[in-house]
Amino acid sequence: NSPLQLDSIRYSDVVVRAVPGINLNEVTEALPVQVESAIFYNSEAEHYAVVTVSQKDEAFPYLLEVSAFTMFTIDVAGCREAYKQQFNPSVIGVNVARMIYSSVRDMIASITARAPYEVAKIPTLMIEPKDISINFASGEEEAILRTSFGITDEQLVHLRQIKAEQKVAENAKPKKSSPKKSSKAG
Repeated sequence: NSPLQLDSIRYSDVVVRAVPGINLNEVTEALPVQVESAIFYNSEAEHYAVVTVSQKDEAFPYLLEVSAFTMFTIDVAGCREAYKQQFNPSVIGVNVARMIYSSVRDMIASITARAPYEVAKIPTLMIEPKDISINFASGEEEAILRTSFGITDEQLVHLRQIKAEQKVAENAKPKKSSPKKSSKAG
Protein backbone atom coordinates (compact mmCIF):
# COMPACT_ATOMS: atom_id res chain seq x y z
CA ASN A 1 0.00 0.00 0.00
CA SER A 2 1.04 3.57 -0.66
CA PRO A 3 1.81 5.70 2.41
CA LEU A 4 -0.39 8.38 0.84
CA GLN A 5 -4.01 7.21 0.86
CA LEU A 6 -6.86 8.98 -0.91
CA ASP A 7 -10.50 8.41 -0.07
CA SER A 8 -12.99 8.23 -2.92
CA ILE A 9 -12.72 11.13 -5.30
CA ARG A 10 -16.01 13.04 -5.38
CA TYR A 11 -17.28 15.50 -7.96
CA SER A 12 -18.91 18.68 -6.68
CA ASP A 13 -19.40 20.26 -10.12
CA VAL A 14 -19.54 18.63 -13.52
CA VAL A 15 -20.45 20.86 -16.44
CA VAL A 16 -19.62 19.75 -19.97
CA ARG A 17 -21.27 21.55 -22.86
CA ALA A 18 -20.78 20.91 -26.57
CA VAL A 19 -20.31 24.15 -28.51
CA PRO A 20 -22.65 24.24 -31.53
CA GLY A 21 -21.26 24.77 -35.02
CA ILE A 22 -17.79 23.28 -34.58
CA ASN A 23 -16.56 21.46 -37.71
CA LEU A 24 -15.92 17.85 -36.66
CA ASN A 25 -13.00 17.62 -39.12
CA GLU A 26 -11.23 20.45 -37.28
CA VAL A 27 -11.42 18.76 -33.88
CA THR A 28 -7.85 17.53 -33.64
CA GLU A 29 -6.09 19.21 -30.75
CA ALA A 30 -6.33 18.86 -27.01
CA LEU A 31 -8.49 21.36 -25.20
CA PRO A 32 -6.56 24.25 -23.60
CA VAL A 33 -7.62 23.56 -20.02
CA GLN A 34 -6.88 25.57 -16.92
CA VAL A 35 -6.25 23.69 -13.69
CA GLU A 36 -6.66 25.08 -10.18
CA SER A 37 -5.51 22.96 -7.26
CA ALA A 38 -5.75 23.62 -3.54
CA ILE A 39 -4.57 21.44 -0.67
CA PHE A 40 -5.88 21.91 2.88
CA TYR A 41 -4.03 20.49 5.87
CA ASN A 42 -5.31 20.44 9.46
CA SER A 43 -3.97 19.12 12.75
CA GLU A 44 -6.70 16.45 12.96
CA ALA A 45 -5.07 14.75 9.93
CA GLU A 46 -8.29 15.31 7.98
CA HIS A 47 -6.56 16.71 4.92
CA TYR A 48 -8.36 17.34 1.68
CA ALA A 49 -7.68 18.52 -1.85
CA VAL A 50 -9.73 20.20 -4.56
CA VAL A 51 -8.93 20.31 -8.27
CA THR A 52 -10.94 22.26 -10.84
CA VAL A 53 -10.41 21.77 -14.57
CA SER A 54 -12.01 24.29 -16.90
CA GLN A 55 -12.06 25.28 -20.55
CA LYS A 56 -14.08 28.38 -21.45
CA ASP A 57 -13.00 29.19 -25.02
CA GLU A 58 -15.97 28.70 -27.38
CA ALA A 59 -13.60 28.20 -30.33
CA PHE A 60 -13.13 24.64 -29.06
CA PRO A 61 -15.71 21.82 -29.15
CA TYR A 62 -16.42 21.64 -25.42
CA LEU A 63 -16.82 24.07 -22.55
CA LEU A 64 -15.85 22.46 -19.24
CA GLU A 65 -15.99 23.11 -15.53
CA VAL A 66 -15.28 20.01 -13.47
CA SER A 67 -14.38 20.16 -9.77
CA ALA A 68 -13.32 17.12 -7.77
CA PHE A 69 -12.18 16.69 -4.18
CA THR A 70 -10.97 14.01 -1.83
CA MET A 71 -9.87 13.52 1.74
CA PHE A 72 -6.46 11.93 2.21
CA THR A 73 -4.19 10.55 4.91
CA ILE A 74 -0.43 10.53 5.28
CA ASP A 75 1.58 7.70 6.83
CA VAL A 76 4.55 9.73 8.13
CA ALA A 77 7.02 6.83 8.38
CA GLY A 78 6.02 5.40 5.01
CA CYS A 79 6.16 8.79 3.26
CA ARG A 80 9.51 9.61 4.82
CA GLU A 81 10.86 6.32 3.47
CA ALA A 82 9.26 6.75 0.03
CA TYR A 83 9.98 10.46 -0.51
CA LYS A 84 13.27 10.70 1.43
CA GLN A 85 14.32 14.38 1.63
CA GLN A 86 11.41 15.45 -0.57
CA PHE A 87 8.74 14.65 2.04
CA ASN A 88 6.99 17.99 2.56
CA PRO A 89 3.52 19.56 2.17
CA SER A 90 4.16 20.72 -1.41
CA VAL A 91 5.32 17.33 -2.70
CA ILE A 92 2.42 15.53 -1.02
CA GLY A 93 0.00 18.16 -2.34
CA VAL A 94 1.33 17.82 -5.89
CA ASN A 95 0.95 14.04 -5.81
CA VAL A 96 -2.63 14.27 -4.55
CA ALA A 97 -3.50 16.94 -7.16
CA ARG A 98 -2.01 14.80 -9.94
CA MET A 99 -4.14 11.81 -8.92
CA ILE A 100 -7.31 13.92 -8.83
CA TYR A 101 -6.47 15.50 -12.22
CA SER A 102 -6.10 12.03 -13.71
CA SER A 103 -9.52 11.10 -12.37
CA VAL A 104 -11.04 14.31 -13.78
CA ARG A 105 -9.55 13.52 -17.22
CA ASP A 106 -11.23 10.09 -17.09
CA MET A 107 -14.54 11.64 -16.02
CA ILE A 108 -14.46 14.10 -18.94
CA ALA A 109 -13.55 11.29 -21.37
CA SER A 110 -16.46 9.19 -20.11
CA ILE A 111 -18.95 12.03 -20.45
CA THR A 112 -17.80 13.15 -23.90
CA ALA A 113 -17.52 9.63 -25.32
CA ARG A 114 -21.15 9.93 -26.46
CA ALA A 115 -21.09 13.67 -27.13
CA PRO A 116 -21.27 15.23 -30.62
CA TYR A 117 -17.50 15.74 -31.06
CA GLU A 118 -16.43 12.41 -29.61
CA VAL A 119 -14.03 12.09 -26.66
CA ALA A 120 -12.60 15.42 -25.53
CA LYS A 121 -8.83 15.42 -25.67
CA ILE A 122 -7.54 16.60 -22.30
CA PRO A 123 -3.77 17.05 -22.16
CA THR A 124 -1.52 15.22 -19.77
CA LEU A 125 -0.08 17.94 -17.55
CA MET A 126 2.82 18.07 -15.16
CA ILE A 127 1.40 19.69 -12.04
CA GLU A 128 4.25 21.27 -10.06
CA PRO A 129 4.42 22.78 -6.55
CA LYS A 130 4.05 26.30 -8.00
CA ASP A 131 0.73 25.22 -9.53
CA ILE A 132 -1.02 24.42 -6.26
CA SER A 133 -2.20 26.42 -3.30
CA ILE A 134 -1.07 24.95 0.04
CA ASN A 135 -3.26 25.91 3.00
CA PHE A 136 -2.96 25.15 6.71
CA ALA A 137 -5.75 25.48 9.24
CA SER A 138 -5.39 28.85 10.93
CA GLY A 139 -2.75 28.84 13.67
CA GLU A 140 -2.03 25.11 13.21
CA GLU A 141 0.84 25.11 10.71
CA GLU A 142 3.54 24.00 13.16
CA ALA A 143 1.32 21.35 14.76
CA ILE A 144 0.48 19.99 11.30
CA LEU A 145 4.14 19.95 10.28
CA ARG A 146 4.98 18.00 13.45
CA THR A 147 2.18 15.44 13.30
CA SER A 148 1.59 14.92 9.57
CA PHE A 149 5.15 15.47 8.33
CA GLY A 150 7.28 14.46 11.31
CA ILE A 151 9.11 17.80 11.34
CA THR A 152 11.38 18.19 14.38
CA ASP A 153 11.71 21.29 16.57
CA GLU A 154 15.15 21.92 15.04
CA GLN A 155 13.67 21.82 11.54
CA LEU A 156 10.87 24.18 12.64
CA VAL A 157 13.46 26.69 13.91
CA HIS A 158 15.17 26.50 10.52
CA LEU A 159 11.83 26.99 8.71
CA ARG A 160 11.06 30.04 10.87
CA GLN A 161 14.46 31.53 9.95
CA ILE A 162 13.80 30.98 6.25
CA LYS A 163 10.35 32.60 6.53
CA ALA A 164 11.82 35.59 8.39
CA GLU A 165 14.49 36.02 5.69
CA GLN A 166 11.87 35.80 2.94
CA LYS A 167 9.74 38.42 4.70
CA VAL A 168 12.73 40.79 5.03
CA ALA A 169 13.59 40.29 1.35
CA GLU A 170 9.96 40.86 0.35
CA ASN A 171 9.76 44.06 2.40
CA ALA A 172 13.03 45.30 0.87
CA LYS A 173 11.64 45.16 -2.67
CA PRO A 174 10.62 48.57 -3.99
CA LYS A 175 6.89 49.05 -3.95
CA LYS A 176 5.16 49.91 -7.19
CA SER A 177 3.40 53.18 -6.81
CA SER A 178 0.20 53.88 -8.64
CA PRO A 179 0.19 56.86 -11.01
CA LYS A 180 -1.28 59.96 -9.47
CA LYS A 181 -4.27 61.48 -11.12
CA SER A 182 -3.92 65.09 -12.05
CA SER A 183 -6.74 67.35 -11.19
CA LYS A 184 -7.68 70.15 -13.48
CA ALA A 185 -9.36 73.17 -12.10
CA GLY A 186 -11.85 74.42 -14.51
